[in-house]
Amino acid sequence: MANSYWNYRVVKRTNDCGETEFGVHEVYYYNDGKIQGIVADAASPISHSLTGLQNLLRKMLQDNPSDVAREDGHFSDREQIELWLQATDEDILEADI
Repeated sequence: MANSYWNYRVVKRTNDCGETEFGVHEVYYYNDGKIQGIVADAASPISHSLTGLQNLLRKMLQDNPSDVAREDGHFSDREQIELWLQATDEDILEADI
């Protein structure tokens, strides 16, 4: 059985309305680094540009010192938002998910 690992990556995709959107998704890899799968729903909020996503995440960190409510009713802690922001410095994956 092959081992795998995951990380957060920014995914650029086209939504059902034909609009480009950027979000931070969980991406799973095989040990050799090939992508095993991408979770379809973004872990982070989404934006129509990478800069917009970065600004949104920075604002979330500024406005809320601890937990942040998301649109889906879940909460994200500061550490998770910082990880999402770090993911915006990596290469963007383009996906049809």
